[in-house]
Amino acid sequence: MPTAKHLAMRDVALAALLGVTDDSDFGVEFGNADFGSDFGDMGADIGADFGDVYGEFGADFGDDIHGEFGADFGAAAPAAPMARAARPTAQAAMAAWASQRQRKQLGMRRKMLLQPNMGSEQKIGKYVFSISQTILIGTAATLTLQANPDVTFRPQRLTLNSPVPGFAYVQEVKVANVSITVGPGASDAFSFAPVAVGMQIDAPTLSPAQRASVLGLTTTLVPPGYIGGSSYIVSATFTGPAEMVS
Repeated sequence: MPTAKHLAMRDVALAALLGVTDDSDFGVEFGNADFGSDFGDMGADIGADFGDVYGEFGADFGDDIHGEFGADFGAAAPAAPMARAARPTAQAAMAAWASQRQRKQLGMRRKMLLQPNMGSEQKIGKYVFSISQTILIGTAATLTLQANPDVTFRPQRLTLNSPVPGFAYVQEVKVANVSITVGPGASDAFSFAPVAVGMQIDAPTLSPAQRASVLGLTTTLVPPGYIGGSSYIVSATFTGPAEMVS
């Protein structure tokens, strides 16, 4: 016949709730009282091991992945676009253009001092064309100075090396087929001295096939410092622009 204890053991939880059994030895019937403590010890060990593994995994993840990812992302990030400059006003643009144009013109003028023919298909320079004749000082002689230029040449000034007034006279100056002396009178050669002022001429252009001539005469005057009978070169020099040759 079942006892009260047997009946209580059929539903232990209900019996304990109704106070039918003594709860001081509850759990003893189910086995060793150390069962819970063993489970707690094992749980603690598992928790500790899991914490160690998880901690190491977290540390490795931070070192190997997260740290490098952040560094790479920062290095590859493009630079911020530069702000566009404000568009200048019409007045400012015109002032800048005028300033740049003025500087360019100044530089071009300076460069033309060294290369005056820069940008020109025709190369022109200032040349000298001289014709001469040897005479004897103190002896009257006829002057016939004639020659052809080597390049195309346009005379703009004529000078003669007469040492003093009355030494020689010019009767005609002819360039190509044009006489640049107008009238029948003779001109004192000293009027064409290198120190003479305002002796520019406007003569025709000479080609190498054309001739320049200076016709005149010398007198018997012996200039101071010179010796009669000695030779002297009378020179007529034309200066002006000419075609340059390389």
